[in-house]
Amino acid sequence: MKDVLVLTTGGTIASQTTENGLTPGLADDALLTYFGEVPGVTLSSEAVMSKDSTNMQPEDWLDLARRVKAYEDEYDAFIITHGTDTMGYTAAALSYLLIDVKKPVILTGSQVPVEAQGTDAVRNLNDALTYASQTELHGVFVVFD
Repeated sequence: MKDVLVLTTGGTIASQTTENGLTPGLADDALLTYFGEVPGVTLSSEAVMSKDSTNMQPEDWLDLARRVKAYEDEYDAFIITHGTDTMGYTAAALSYLLIDVKKPVILTGSQVPVEAQGTDAVRNLNDALTYASQTELHGVFVVFD
């Protein structure tokens, strides 16, 4: 049995249409409903923040790294949902901040909100979950498209 923790940060994947355009706002437990079932895998989630990734700051990277380290003994893998604009920067920062992590830490997101028709989010979430449940590698990875 593998336990996977999904840490949500906002981004397009969790965005909803508002009068001001797309705004991150989908709750972490609602996002979990878009993952498929993988035998032998238990998913948990925690909302870390709900922001557009263009607003990510170094202190946000530190917060994510601290959470992964705090839960490293409790979970077998981590999936971080993230906006696409700065996902690469976050992945790079986490690769240095988590250089000694012994679990896979997978970032994913989408170009279209998870609730929208034609979204790429469901595939990206499930690809990230498949990787998290099957890999023996550890470190920081981006699973997207």
